[in-house]
Amino acid sequence: MRLGYVILPDELLEPFIALKWCTDRHSPLLTQNILADFIDSPLFGRHIKRMKKKYGKRRNTLIHALQKNLADKVTTQGTNAGIHLLCWLNGIPQSKEKALVKIAREKGLGIHSVTGLYQKPPKNIGLLLGYGNLPSRKITEGIEILAECLREL
Repeated sequence: MRLGYVILPDELLEPFIALKWCTDRHSPLLTQNILADFIDSPLFGRHIKRMKKKYGKRRNTLIHALQKNLADKVTTQGTNAGIHLLCWLNGIPQSKEKALVKIAREKGLGIHSVTGLYQKPPKNIGLLLGYGNLPSRKITEGIEILAECLREL
């Protein structure tokens, strides 16, 4: 749908409207109005509640799998919400990132480094682990494969 929204304090509302007008006049009004109506309706609250439960279970599965398979080898961030988790590989230098990605791909595991999100590469390898579209079984299998990859590295 390519829609987004921002919640602003009153004093920033007019500057943001002006900025939006200057940068993008092509947002579909009908779609925006439908989304606004949905957000204002009780359906949105029910949707959020269902998604929190669904993704919360998957997030807990991911955290448990990381603790079980990689306990002292990883540090995690973003464990309280969302559909991604940031995972730092303790003591594994950035110079080994390409090798890790290659080993993972050979095992059928797609991993995403955070290096491209930084102006200067971080000291250790950071991975952005997405779990929103994966069943619990696949999350657990993926972390087991990641642990194998780290042993090979």
